[in-house]
Amino acid sequence: MAFNDTGWISLNRQIRDHWLWGDPVKLKWWIDMIMSANHDPEPKQTYLRGVLVECGRGQIIYSLQTWSERWRASKKAVRAFFLLLNKEDIIYIEDMRVTTRITICKYDSYQDLGNAKETRRKRGGNAQGTRLNNDNNGNNDNNINRDSVGAKAPPPTLDVRKNLFYDTLRPFINQYSKEFLRSFFDHWSEPTRDGKKMRQEMQKTWDINLRLKKWKKNEDEWSKPKDPLSAPEPAGLSQEKKEELDKLFENENKLQ
Repeated sequence: MAFNDTGWISLNRQIRDHWLWGDPVKLKWWIDMIMSANHDPEPKQTYLRGVLVECGRGQIIYSLQTWSERWRASKKAVRAFFLLLNKEDIIYIEDMRVTTRITICKYDSYQDLGNAKETRRKRGGNAQGTRLNNDNNGNNDNNINRDSVGAKAPPPTLDVRKNLFYDTLRPFINQYSKEFLRSFFDHWSEPTRDGKKMRQEMQKTWDINLRLKKWKKNEDEWSKPKDPLSAPEPAGLSQEKKEELDKLFENENKLQ
């Protein structure tokens, strides 16, 4: 869902202190996200694949494929970037089934409307300033700074976190069967009794690669056929009884 591409945004100089500044590619992506967000106070609605999706102020509705094509990057790289921003509470991701909705956290704090109005007032007698003000009338002044970039996001729902957990299994699709990954996901995404957390979130440590390897090893052990002859001898057998059983097995082998 595209919005007006005209106008301008303002950047606070403090953005140079943020880690995004050290990565020109990701900085460009982040600025593009801010410029792509809905800046109107009223939410917009769009009809996608038979579903009516709402896009509020500070939100963006683009699929992962759209972002990938827009930035000429792989979907894996785009997903990793979004997950990083989500982890640091810079954005909030929602899987809308038909698309992805991204909320830029504390979007209103990026709007330096007070300074913008003061600038317009000072430029009131300047023809060039008046022309610029008219060109940018109705646009938003988006400030990226350390405080607003790191603003606290609304806590994601359990369903959103389950979808994010499921995405962490996608890189292993070619390594393990779908049935195996589904069994793994169903076990570790099981909610707690209060329905607030997944079993995976209750673990003190979590390495997805190591967990999958251990799960595979256990599954292989459980699926091994049991050999009754390899079972340990029952406790308490007398020596005489053991010799009797040995002779019985010898006779059975001769008959085979």
